[in-house]
Amino acid sequence: MLPLSCSSKPIFSDQEEYLHYLKCQVLEETREFLCKTLEPDRYFPYLRSARILDLDMCEEIEDKSKRTARVSKLIDYIIKQGGMKGFDHLIEALKRKGTQGEWFVIRHLMMSFDDIKANPPAILIEDGEQSNNKFEKQISEEIVWPGPGEPGGPELPTLDSLNETDMKPKYT
Repeated sequence: MLPLSCSSKPIFSDQEEYLHYLKCQVLEETREFLCKTLEPDRYFPYLRSARILDLDMCEEIEDKSKRTARVSKLIDYIIKQGGMKGFDHLIEALKRKGTQGEWFVIRHLMMSFDDIKANPPAILIEDGEQSNNKFEKQISEEIVWPGPGEPGGPELPTLDSLNETDMKPKYT
């Protein structure tokens, strides 16, 4: 796993590593929000079944007296022990509980992830360049804009909307 606090620019071997780095950044940036909103004990069964946490980790989290300390420790374990799918398993654990509060947290995390993908951290940006990461560039190049008549695209022109005088050839 890549260090999150290093000052040098990280190098990613594939797109999955790059997205994992961004997901870890989202967890770090939303730590305060998560500490205020999550109750970590609720997610232990799923996170243990997904092998993100083990019994010792759960007990260590439960030993913390304050909820913020428990959530912070949970986030640390997800980042350090969760591997490439730690963030995704946290989202799944939230979905399985499915209360309105959990859905709010999911939306917040996903919006944060979309924001960080659109605006990568400064450590990933090179002078005069959008990003130093070839996978970030590849993702932006893969965007397919909707064509005329497709949802989100421009309307198809109709015969009524065309001016007939513009269609006649002009002779000089």
